[in-house]
Amino acid sequence: MVSESNWDAQQYLESVEYPLSKEDLVTDAESKGAPQDFTQQLEGLAERGSEYNGPSEVLEALAYEEQETQRRGS
Repeated sequence: MVSESNWDAQQYLESVEYPLSKEDLVTDAESKGAPQDFTQQLEGLAERGSEYNGPSEVLEALAYEEQETQRRGS
């Protein structure tokens, strides 16, 4: 579940130089003091085999993972 609002999540994602891998996103968020639950959500993103090109792609992936988690739990 994305516990940070999109605005809060974006503050951790906006200053990143894209494209970036999932692992680099996690490292960057941790270095910026992002909450642990947020970095765990980033770690939980499915491997895409490619890099993220901007904050909107990361937020979309987080929303998709949340939907999939809810669907599997139903």
